[in-house]
Amino acid sequence: MGANIFAATTDTEAKMNSFGILLAELDIPHLYCTGHVLHCTCRKAYVTGNLTFQSEDEREAEAVQKVRSNVQFMNKSTQACESFLNVQRQIPYY
Repeated sequence: MGANIFAATTDTEAKMNSFGILLAELDIPHLYCTGHVLHCTCRKAYVTGNLTFQSEDEREAEAVQKVRSNVQFMNKSTQACESFLNVQRQIPYY
């Protein structure tokens, strides 16, 4: 009995990238875990323990600041967070 695989979500390690290439050959979408990608990005963007953004590109610094501001807002506003979760619940899953 075969399994139906509609998509796969993994982290971004080299072995998982290789796995994603194999899936692509079978026309199966390979998605990276958003939480993992954000975590890796933040680790690269900030000096450990200092939380001082290190970038020579003003656009990168501005983007990180906007994301940080949005996360802080969502953490403080239960109403905004609930509204965001309601929108996410409406996204169809295939």
